[in-house]
Amino acid sequence: MARKRYSYILMKRATCISATREPAFFLYTGLVLTGEGFPLHRALLECRYAVIAAQGRFSNSHERNDYFHATEDSLETRERVFSTLRKHSNDARGYAAILEKAALAPNRQTPEELFQTAAQSLLSALVTTETRNASYSHISIMLDSIPVQKKRKAIVGTLKRALATVLEGTGMTFTVMPMASKSDLALQAVDYYAWALYRKWESNDPSQLARLGDVSIHTIRVAPS
Repeated sequence: MARKRYSYILMKRATCISATREPAFFLYTGLVLTGEGFPLHRALLECRYAVIAAQGRFSNSHERNDYFHATEDSLETRERVFSTLRKHSNDARGYAAILEKAALAPNRQTPEELFQTAAQSLLSALVTTETRNASYSHISIMLDSIPVQKKRKAIVGTLKRALATVLEGTGMTFTVMPMASKSDLALQAVDYYAWALYRKWESNDPSQLARLGDVSIHTIRVAPS
């Protein structure tokens, strides 16, 4: 029996851009791990141990110091993670949906409607692009855990509906998995891409994106028609 070929997608929930001025935008980020995703995971695991070798501990910001997190607020961690992601820029592809709030009628500008519109646009572009060059049988979406159960059910439900629509007729299956980001190194890394894209759109500052190397970024703009 042939082994299923998986596509691993890491998603970052919305970041609001220009919330206090018009037009208001929302940024939704997705990161696709190329191949099986293992080269980037291995490199981040090496980074994890390089950090503890350099500073003698995983963390300087939480008391228990019992886990490593790539977004730890320390220069040592940030520099090593940026360097790792730059060296492995070919092991991931980024997708960003930039949703202009005014793209939806005022009565539809709820968090749920905004997320549904952006998720549909992001996943549609992502699946179309990724399946053009590779044949996948299953898509796995991982995102940071959502502490409030009602909100978690709404977000997961929206992603599942969007995926069902996008994958209709393809024969591909999918899973959506919220998880604690500290349990997955690549899920931690997606914050770096989200931050770099945020800086580019919020402050017209591409410097953080440049620190990630030659990573491919596909941008989907959702604007008023």
